[in-house]
Amino acid sequence: MSVLFALLYATTASSQAALPATQVEFRDLAPGVRHATLLDGGAEAFELDLTRVALQVVESRGQGRPTAVVADLAPAAKALVAVNGGYFDERGRPLGLLVSRGKLLNRLRRTDWGVFSVDETGRAELVHTRDYRTTTSPEFAVQAGPRLVVDGQILKLKPQWDRRTAIGITTDPHRVVIIVTRTAVSLDALAHLFKDGLGCPFALNLDGGSSTQLWADAGGVTAIPGFAVANAVAVVPRAPAPASAP
Repeated sequence: MSVLFALLYATTASSQAALPATQVEFRDLAPGVRHATLLDGGAEAFELDLTRVALQVVESRGQGRPTAVVADLAPAAKALVAVNGGYFDERGRPLGLLVSRGKLLNRLRRTDWGVFSVDETGRAELVHTRDYRTTTSPEFAVQAGPRLVVDGQILKLKPQWDRRTAIGITTDPHRVVIIVTRTAVSLDALAHLFKDGLGCPFALNLDGGSSTQLWADAGGVTAIPGFAVANAVAVVPRAPAPASAP
């Protein structure tokens, strides 16, 4: 059993001691993207350098249908990696804030969730819904919940087990980690994985359960299938900054 697998599933206090992030062995997958398989194959993790790659929302309604699987949404963005994104209702209508390439796709939902956003420099931030400033103009934003880790502290979370998709911010706000699990895990265990295993002081749970899925345009990464969703979070190469005038 791997160290990270033990961390996730152990229930004793001693098993939840801090685990150095260096014990996660990432490998280069594409420029700005590193990959690791965790939990004895039970999860895939992607470390993203947001100065080299960008995040985009790909909506199924942009393709003329209420929902679609991530594997069908990803090619539209020419994604390197894509996962399921925010919540949606039974008619496929998104629930919560969505911003992509600086464009507002769906408005903020006043609820006890978090907003993960990225500015034009690639700096990521996670705040509670009430602290999100609607006057800001992020490059990317997704609203979901619950928040798992805030300022290095794990929040009080419901004892629920399911397949998960989540995103965390490392101590460098230009680097984030996305985790997608194949097996059911608790929110608390996922929070410990981000905080103790990956050194992320901030982490947010995205839509999960049957929505959880992963697609990657790279060898060596096994896709995780799921049901049709309203939107996906796509990792794409960041466009070079425009040259300054002479």
